[in-house]
This record gives sequence, C-alpha cells and structure tokens, in this order.
Amino acid sequence: MVSSVFRIPFGGSSILIADEPIQDPLAHTRNCFFAGPENSLLPTLITQTVRPFSEASVFTPFVLWGGGGTGKSLLTKGLVERCRSDGQEVIFIDGKSVGYHALKKQVRISPPGALWVVDDLDLLTPTDSTVEVLCHLLDRAVGEKWRMVFTASCPPNALPHFPARLRSRLIGGLVLQLNRLSVTSKSTILHELGRHSEMHLDQGAVDLLTKYVQDTDEDLEELVARVYTAKHTENARCIDSGIMRKLLNNRRTQRRPSLVEICRVTSKYFGITIRELKGRSRQQGIVFPRHVFMYMAHQLFDHRVQKIGLFLCRDHSTVLHGCHVIRKKITLEPDVEKHVSLLKTTIHKQR
Repeated sequence: MVSSVFRIPFGGSSILIADEPIQDPLAHTRNCFFAGPENSLLPTLITQTVRPFSEASVFTPFVLWGGGGTGKSLLTKGLVERCRSDGQEVIFIDGKSVGYHALKKQVRISPPGALWVVDDLDLLTPTDSTVEVLCHLLDRAVGEKWRMVFTASCPPNALPHFPARLRSRLIGGLVLQLNRLSVTSKSTILHELGRHSEMHLDQGAVDLLTKYVQDTDEDLEELVARVYTAKHTENARCIDSGIMRKLLNNRRTQRRPSLVEICRVTSKYFGITIRELKGRSRQQGIVFPRHVFMYMAHQLFDHRVQKIGLFLCRDHSTVLHGCHVIRKKITLEPDVEKHVSLLKTTIHKQR
C-alpha cells in the first residue's frame, strides 16, 4: 500500500516525510502531525512557514481554522517547537488566557522577523484596546512581510464578536480549513503501524476499525497507542476481530465540546452574537442565554467554573450563580428544560 499520508515532524532534520518506513510509529504520533489528502496543501504551507523560500513571507497572515479534534493546537505548538529548535524567534500567544497588557508587551519586545503564532484566536476577548493592538500588529506584519499564524474554530469572517476592521485584516492573507483525517487515512496509518510491528490486521479487524473511525472523532494517537501495545499485551502477531473489538471497547469517552462550540451554538440558537453573550449587557434577552451557556458548559459538559469564568471574563461565583438560576428555572418552567435539551442535541449533531 502506498501511503498518501504525510507526516509533518516537530523535530529532526527534514520537514516532510512521505512513504518512508516509520522507525517508531507511536513516537511519531506524539511528535508529528499527520496530514492526509484531506489537508493536501498543509505540508507545503507548513514548510513555507518554517523555512520561507525567500526572506519575505509569501502570505500574511496564515489563518488555520477547524472544529474540535482537527489538531489545530497540536499543529501550532509543534510548529513553535520546530522553529525554536531551528534557532528562530517565536512569539506564542494563547487566546484563552492572553490580555491586552500581555499582548502589548509582546508587540513591544518582539524582534523583527519573529514568527507570531496565535492559538485559539476566537477565545480572545476583543476589547477595543486589544483590537487596536492586533490591527496595528497585522498592518506592520503585512508591510514588513512577517510570518503570522492564527488558529480558530471557524473562519475569520464568521467571528461576529470581532469588529469588521479586524476580520478584514485576518482574511487578507491565506485562510485554510483544517479537516479531520478520513477513514482511509486513519486506516493507512494503522496499517503502517502494523507493518512496523510485524503484525497483521485481518479483514474482520479492518471492518471493525473502519466502522469505528466512521462513528467517532477519537484522536488517532489513542487508536495507535492501543494497537501498538496489543503486540505486547496480547502477544499477538495478528490482530483479529476479537482483539480489535477489545481494543475499541477500551476507547476513551467521547471528546466533550469546547466552550467555543457551546457558545457558538447557544448564541445562534437565541439569535444573539457571541460578543453579546460574552459582553456586559443586562438585558433579559441576553442574560438568559448567558446563564444557559454557563449551565450547559458546567452541568452538562463538565467544564470547570473557573475556566468558564475566564472565557466570559467573569468570576467563578458568577458562573455558579448562573447555573443555579437555570437549575431553578428548569424545575419551574418546562420551556427552559426544552431549550436546554434542544441545545444539547444540536451541539452533539454538529460535532
């Protein structure tokens, strides 16, 4: 079988490796990003980002977007690691936690030509000051051909809580959707693993695996880890349907939706913007959806109240209060329970 999957390693001398024997497949899954035909442009673009063909970057900014489980953070953090190991200056910004002052400080001390990587851009709270700094940074980066990589869970023009002047700058470079690996790509990688481990997947095992990867968004690393260890735990030279069924039954629980996903579905359901949901308005038509979001994020999807508070720029006690309000309303108002149930179903369908 000729592999159509490229491995983008985070260490080593070469940028891209394709159709070469894997010395340690499990180590590769933990220290690389797999890009199949679903993301055929990605290897070339990452190569150009790590080692530009010229002194000036060809595209600025480079925005990668995709839903949960597509590996955005894995890819960007690996990119940071790779460039730093090459001696390059890298500024890494985490959109979940950075504020105006930290961002402004990084802009002030950043050397010319540094690679900027902003992960989870859509989690950044777009205050007027923060927006001004980002717009200034993007204008300067475009003018001086700096490299800038952003990740988000949706395309920049679908970030309604960001002002138009920032969205227009973000779509001025290259915007690329990051897709999940297909069933074929996952199977290719697992077959490569089997060849390395001198194991064979019989047709029954392949059929089970095919159905499984069609029905789940489980990370490839988890699948690889279990198949890899089967050689030792089962002392098996061949993975048959019985062993494969046991491996798949030991899978992790399904990935829970991110706060961004919950927030996007909730705001769309109630006909308000994400900016309004995360804002300070006390209008009932906004406060109620905000409380529903808090309740769903904490009670239904088990996100910590501290994390939810940070996402909303509020104290954790405010989140607890919002959860209490919705719990009480559910017992008194049947329509509230219906709203929550419909939202939960919608979130699961969109993942």
